[in-house]
Amino acid sequence: MNQNWSAINKSLGIIEILFGISVMILSIFSWYMILNNLEQFGLSRERVSFIKLIEQSHFVFLIGLLGLVSGILLIKRKRLGWITSVSSLLVYPIAIILILRDRFSEGIELLEDRGDYVITGIIIFLLLGLVVILTLRPIRDFYGIKIRDWAISGTIVILLSLDKLIFT
Repeated sequence: MNQNWSAINKSLGIIEILFGISVMILSIFSWYMILNNLEQFGLSRERVSFIKLIEQSHFVFLIGLLGLVSGILLIKRKRLGWITSVSSLLVYPIAIILILRDRFSEGIELLEDRGDYVITGIIIFLLLGLVVILTLRPIRDFYGIKIRDWAISGTIVILLSLDKLIFT
């Protein structure tokens, strides 16, 4: 792998780490806000089931953790880093779409104006663009990607999507 592709690989790893940390922070912040809102309605923290809270909203934290780990492994130039990076970069757009779909089915207007939809669409296309960069020939050759690696990556995407659809 020449110098340019090596720099691109490290940049992708850093982007993955930043996405993962951001998503995990948002997940923890939402748990904190839920607990504070419950206290405003008269429930104490002792009466709240943390297991149930995490069980119902673990998906976002889980994909953030996947992004963090995949970014670290990508920077370390591990094949598992490529596999998990492709998976996480595919799961992020799927998660955005599924979360928006859930909010719409609940009747919640999550995005306030049309510009928010444009930004969401741009983010989805940027994430898919990062997947395309990861699947370019020089990066695949560097990691020695085989059909089995594609299958593992696809399995991770399917399992996380099913997790969102069934358990949360």
